[in-house]
Amino acid sequence: MTDSDAGGPASLPIGFSTATITWISSEGVTQPISGTVAGLPVSADLSMATGVARVTGDLDGEPFELRLEYVAPVDLLAAASSSGPIVVFEVTGTFGGFRMNARVNIPWQGSPWFTGTVGTFGIAGDVTEMNAPDESVTAPGLGSWRPAGRRTTATFTVTR
Repeated sequence: MTDSDAGGPASLPIGFSTATITWISSEGVTQPISGTVAGLPVSADLSMATGVARVTGDLDGEPFELRLEYVAPVDLLAAASSSGPIVVFEVTGTFGGFRMNARVNIPWQGSPWFTGTVGTFGIAGDVTEMNAPDESVTAPGLGSWRPAGRRTTATFTVTR
């Protein structure tokens, strides 16, 4: 991993990119995550406790570790009449050899957005799609259902 003009952290390209992440909720403490970020493969595990989530994995072979901490919601009545967030997550961690700090904002209406830094690089974007997987699960004697999972797509820009 280098901090070069050719790319950002873990060789992420400077400029506009897309990420698509899929996870399936499970009864276990740890849930697998997979997908792509700027066309690069990502795999990780998500573990959750009250108010805190931890994600560890790698992006195209570069390790990362993130901690997402729930920040108390802002005034719901004020947020409902504005475009401001009603829930905020503070994100800290490492990505390869870089420190990461970000904030994920979830509004009353509309799409979540995020801003932050990875090393000396800026990153900002919007979550453009959040939905359940298309496939259904069938179990003998239990019938068919859609799993409690999500496919999330975000667009983002990496800046120097």
